[in-house]
Amino acid sequence: MEARVLGIDLSDESTTLVYFGETEALTFKTLVAREKLKETWYVGDDAFDQSLGELSVTDRLLTLTAKHGTATIQGKKYHGNELLRHFLKEIIEKSVNKFDARYPDEIVISIPKVESNITNQIMDCFVDLGYYRSHIHIISRSESFIYYVMSQNKDMWTNNVGLFFVSDTKIHYYELRVHRGSGPNPVVIAQREDIHEGFDQDILSTPKGIKIADDILTSIGKEVLARKIFSSILLVGRCFSEVSWAENFMRVVCQRRKVYSEQALFAMGACYRGVDFASPKSPFHFTCICDGRLSSTVSLPLINKNKECDTPIARAGDNWYTASSQWRMIADGVNSLDFKITPLDLRKRRMKVVKISLDFLPKRPQKTRRIDVRTVFKDAQTMMVEIKDAGFGDIYPMGKKAHLIKEVNLWD
Repeated sequence: MEARVLGIDLSDESTTLVYFGETEALTFKTLVAREKLKETWYVGDDAFDQSLGELSVTDRLLTLTAKHGTATIQGKKYHGNELLRHFLKEIIEKSVNKFDARYPDEIVISIPKVESNITNQIMDCFVDLGYYRSHIHIISRSESFIYYVMSQNKDMWTNNVGLFFVSDTKIHYYELRVHRGSGPNPVVIAQREDIHEGFDQDILSTPKGIKIADDILTSIGKEVLARKIFSSILLVGRCFSEVSWAENFMRVVCQRRKVYSEQALFAMGACYRGVDFASPKSPFHFTCICDGRLSSTVSLPLINKNKECDTPIARAGDNWYTASSQWRMIADGVNSLDFKITPLDLRKRRMKVVKISLDFLPKRPQKTRRIDVRTVFKDAQTMMVEIKDAGFGDIYPMGKKAHLIKEVNLWD
């Protein structure tokens, strides 16, 4: 593969970069600082070192960007996305210099949770840096988890896979399972749970703190792993770079299963996803269901060439933030648009139909009631539907008031 692929795991605390084909990952604290008299920017540990002097440092860049916040550095006000852009520019340049390589062709960014208010701004940052929008992809850490696991030997994911991630402030638990249904390809499902907030890894600096941390993790491990069969457990977080302190927790997770520690897992998963994007033929053959993806197919029964069929608007496994559609149709002999919502697993949920009335449209003869329909997703559970009268040439001008926007909840 000739494309240079970069996987990035981006969070408020730290940012990790992995290039496909390189054995080393680079990790930076998500911090920026700027010199007062010139546009020299510092990131990561360099920025932290500057904070010990006269320069002010800005952190929590992802949150600042998501909230459309601002920060003042050396008397100048910056928007969060400006600071994030400077940070991304600096760390990519450092990585290029480190590996003596060219700039990446394909970039996949993994973030803790996919939300439209942050994904669009991250995308804009890379476009402003000169990258093509079509080669920038944003996924959740859950999706990175899936692509990391599915890139490993099958014995890692024959049964469930659990992942314990300890950040600087929380304990997160991810779980992956491979569902082999009647279709040609398996469905891989990953879910995330924020289990313990307020966890501070600094408590590991004392024997008493170590015991408290071990007790907390042991209790969580017993609860989430009970009555399930796991092929493997993955440990992510700087506290797991050495695990002898977590004696009781390790005793729980090591029972009849393999345990791995991989600090760059989310960046590596993003990198594997980038390989998928850069490959002319996908090396992966599964449907991915996780944060950032739809768990149901949305379709609309339409008549095409005198034959009625369900036309998919968005499919289960699609990225909800890119699954928009628009089309023009003739609404003949119908009083509503009937959207069918079909879950991937019909054993857990039954298909449902959401009807949107067309009573607001003007009455017209057969074959002349044309409408424009547009759908976008606010999140994985909410679809926005816009319907407006398209008129019929000069015979029936477009009705300016014949316009409806409706929010559809896929599942309550």
